[in-house]
Amino acid sequence: MDTTVVIADAVDARVGPLGSLENLSQAEIAKLLDTSAQGLYPLFRNCALAVLNAGSDSDNAHEIMERYRSFTVQIVRHAWGIKLQVSNAPAAAFVDGEMIRGIKEHLFAVLRDVIYTANEIVGTGRLEDGNPAAITNALFHILRNARVLDSSPGPTWRCAGADTRSARANTSTPSASATSSGSVASTSAPAAAQGR
Repeated sequence: MDTTVVIADAVDARVGPLGSLENLSQAEIAKLLDTSAQGLYPLFRNCALAVLNAGSDSDNAHEIMERYRSFTVQIVRHAWGIKLQVSNAPAAAFVDGEMIRGIKEHLFAVLRDVIYTANEIVGTGRLEDGNPAAITNALFHILRNARVLDSSPGPTWRCAGADTRSARANTSTPSASATSSGSVASTSAPAAAQGR
């Protein structure tokens, strides 16, 4: 007899991307929701659960899968894009009913990467021969699509203190700014937060 386990630390929520995310085609949505061996749902679900479980005390995949075996993630279409409906998600991914921003960014990055890899890497047969050069090339394309290889400059550091003379003198190094005023602020957001 099957039993239902109610998890006290599970949350249902609907979340949208912080920046823009192109609309998905009907075929892409069908692949993402396909639970068969050819579909992407098992991979997407497991990756999404891993992201939502970030910061947990346990990194045992079997234990996490068992604890959140009723976790689901569905794609909800809107005229302006998509949202994800998560059910029975780890509560640690939320604060005051809102999904933590970094976790939300990673969740949509997983969605982007699963679709890209299925369409542009696996779907094109690039890896069929098992050639090491083809695998390296595929990894390069995945990293480039995720904008990991962007050569944009790092954050610009500014001192958050009241003494503007010492702030101007110490803006070249974050550690110097931190010691002179007690705090440092970055003025540029990470690439994912900028909607890239």
